[in-house]
Amino acid sequence: MNLLQSLYLARADDAGSELLLLIDDCTKPDILRLFGLLRATPTSEYTNFEPANDKAHIDSQESLTELLIRILEVTAGSKGMLDEFLLFSKSLISS
Repeated sequence: MNLLQSLYLARADDAGSELLLLIDDCTKPDILRLFGLLRATPTSEYTNFEPANDKAHIDSQESLTELLIRILEVTAGSKGMLDEFLLFSKSLISS
């Protein structure tokens, strides 16, 4: 969240609206659950969230991966930079 907020302040002209949407999405209960957090009200403390079963846990991990890819696409700055990062990360995974 801090990264998104910092990028929003730095890139208010370029991709500010997309970053603002991501910041808003990250405060929603469904997204908080992807990170293992739960909040009863906007002013309450965070509590731990545990998926009910293995399927819910796997679904949560898939959704988290999709969110992180979306964050990468918005914060990359350019398509070329995104492609370079994805190639680099795939080479790390395969080695």
